[in-house]
Amino acid sequence: MLVLTHGWDRSGFFAWSTGEQLVTALVVDAASDDEADLGQSAEQVLGVLGWTAGEALAHIAAERHLTVAETREWVNVQAIVVAVEMDRSPSRYDRQRALITPAEQQRLAGAVVSIAGMGVGASIAQQLAMVGVGTLRISDGDDIALTNLNRHPVAVNSDVGQPKTTVMAQYLGAFNPEVTVDVRDATDGLNVEVFCQASVVVDEVDCIATKWMMRWTARRLGVPVVMATDLGDERVLLDVERFDQDAKFPFHGLVDDAQTEGEVLTKLFRRHCSKDLWAALRIGSSFPQLGSTMAVASGVTARTVRDIIIGRAVPSGRYVYDLGLPVPESEGVR
Repeated sequence: MLVLTHGWDRSGFFAWSTGEQLVTALVVDAASDDEADLGQSAEQVLGVLGWTAGEALAHIAAERHLTVAETREWVNVQAIVVAVEMDRSPSRYDRQRALITPAEQQRLAGAVVSIAGMGVGASIAQQLAMVGVGTLRISDGDDIALTNLNRHPVAVNSDVGQPKTTVMAQYLGAFNPEVTVDVRDATDGLNVEVFCQASVVVDEVDCIATKWMMRWTARRLGVPVVMATDLGDERVLLDVERFDQDAKFPFHGLVDDAQTEGEVLTKLFRRHCSKDLWAALRIGSSFPQLGSTMAVASGVTARTVRDIIIGRAVPSGRYVYDLGLPVPESEGVR
């Protein structure tokens, strides 16, 4: 409801912005000075006109033969309307309004992000639901294992043995009902085709063949791919492939699809691993992981996905986040 108080000028319009919120009021000619009636009339007419604050100021300028700058000054001096407030319920996104504009929030709400792999991908999905991405398409063929619980953001003991996608879909639906959760299989060509029809594809799977399949499909569809790899407790490697901007070879051309899985892993990650971590990788069947490093990986990935959706500059490339070399305060902010 619009609440208008004091000092009515019945000749035109008044508008200004409060923070990120543009609030527009139409001051209507009415026989009564009853504020509730005037407020209701203004709200009804605005709903039909759909005027923005800029359009309202332009109207005043035209009526009074003033520039918009002069009109703003005139509005302030005359104090035609002392207060116009939007009485609305708090939004779950209120605390991010100073960081994400209303227009950007709308882009997030209209976006579809496909996330393959519900390990690190589970935390990425959680953070994207927090920020208000409208549709999260998730995929993972595995069940929650006891060994996942040292890093999984939402799984508990009773979830062991349950499909990872089921656990995440239930959590996301309860956490943010505004988000649509779409569970998909992304393991064969037909499914990958549907899976990659998204605003951004996030790759957090272990299978090299699936990684290739998603990239070739995303490249053909012109969809960006983002992948984070947390390497022990040392660093996070972020890969951004902007297939929406160029059609470069997958994995930045560092490997080709004729190479074995071992060759691909060596080429992509060996130089970023310590000797001890690489030895552990060769002995074990998967990357050693800690929840703290995974949290960093998911955080930088969620931010990158968000920035791509809202149109901020995110070029293709490999980005390294080194966790073992903190920057002294004197060198950190300039």
